[in-house]
Amino acid sequence: MKKAIALISLVALFGCTEEEIKDTLSGKTKVFAVESVEVAGLSGLADGTHSVTDSKLASLLPDVFPNGTKADLDNYGIGTHGSSCAKIDTTTPVCFEDGKSCTPSEMKQLNLKVYKIDLTDIKSAYENAKFFPTLATQLGIEGLSQIDIQEVNCP
Repeated sequence: MKKAIALISLVALFGCTEEEIKDTLSGKTKVFAVESVEVAGLSGLADGTHSVTDSKLASLLPDVFPNGTKADLDNYGIGTHGSSCAKIDTTTPVCFEDGKSCTPSEMKQLNLKVYKIDLTDIKSAYENAKFFPTLATQLGIEGLSQIDIQEVNCP
């Protein structure tokens, strides 16, 4: 009964999905990192999708930016319990640190890789592997603006 009340309270307060709440209650959470960026109107960089590892794009990325890889999670001993893909529309700039680290207007969309990890690994995923918790973006905590992450099929 207590779990049901907690579940209903979390949904009402934060608008979390049932899956996110079940994950949280079972000690799991989702984190994301940007794999590629869709750009338009940048001089020296063709319009279209570019990997975050593209040297021409790297200088345009905000200082605080979720751009870790699965290998980074593995290197820090962070196990995964599944993955999915998502996107963030950035036609209106998105900030990752209290308005200080925002996407430039030429970035139109961020393409994400999302991993489910143990809650106990969330600090390491954030500080070491450069992954951001999806729940933090929905709640606007840790200096993140409220970001709408939309699930998509993986390519």
